[in-house]
Amino acid sequence: MKKAICWFRKNLRIDDNPSLYNAISENEEVICIYIKNYSIYNPYGIDLGNMGSFRKKFLDESILDLKNNLKEIGIHLYIFDGDLIEVFKEIKSKYLSNKIYASKEVGWYEEKEEEVLKENNFDLNLYDDQFLIERNNLPYKTDELPLIFTHFRKKIEKFVKIREEKDSRLGAPKLIVPSIQVNMRAGEMPPPEGNGISYLKVPVKFKEKE
Repeated sequence: MKKAICWFRKNLRIDDNPSLYNAISENEEVICIYIKNYSIYNPYGIDLGNMGSFRKKFLDESILDLKNNLKEIGIHLYIFDGDLIEVFKEIKSKYLSNKIYASKEVGWYEEKEEEVLKENNFDLNLYDDQFLIERNNLPYKTDELPLIFTHFRKKIEKFVKIREEKDSRLGAPKLIVPSIQVNMRAGEMPPPEGNGISYLKVPVKFKEKE
């Protein structure tokens, strides 16, 4: 059975989201996650202060909106808070998959995240979703871009096809894996119970007999 992790980063749409679309299209079992890592907005070694309260509020509300949108199509969003690599290692150990689908980001810190995941042997599948035209489809090399926009536009219109919208509503995968405990924090197991053992509990809903 093909399993995969769909990792939401800055693209919190469910429509026109190639990583979500391909994760569902190419796998039978998918878990969707978001990792709250506010340090990405406060770069390491540079004292820029914490994220502003309004920006944090907007981001939190956007994540909640994403969770609700996914719920409408039968998918649960698991939200984690902690170190990115530790979270992914924990999911990998319980979910038995290292295949990740995510949006390609262009920031230096975001690209560092991608490098670290690859160094830890995660199969990272990245998709451009920020532009109408994907970068690898441009009919120019970077140093050959024309100085006049009209020349650029005419060649683009003639030779390049605008990226097709990827519709998320193609149907959810057969299994969405509602069994991974959402209280895993930064790769930690849930607190031990009376017998000293930690458990990942699977919520089960029984249908009453009529």
